[in-house]
Amino acid sequence: MIRFRDRLRYSRAGREKYTLEKRRLAQRKWRHVQHNADAKTPIVAEIMERANRKASDGCDPAFSLTAFYLKEILF
Repeated sequence: MIRFRDRLRYSRAGREKYTLEKRRLAQRKWRHVQHNADAKTPIVAEIMERANRKASDGCDPAFSLTAFYLKEILF
């Protein structure tokens, strides 16, 4: 989830798409809060797919920042 967070920080398009989807889903009445969380799965998966693709290409500043923080925490 760190990569997801960092991707939203550095990708304006991803952040806006996620925000719009959250707002759209917030308009619905949910019997259980978990149903709302489950409904966000497709957008989260889409953003994570892009983040993972960018990270494997080595050109994602969010990935570099995540790697930096993990290195600082672990070592």
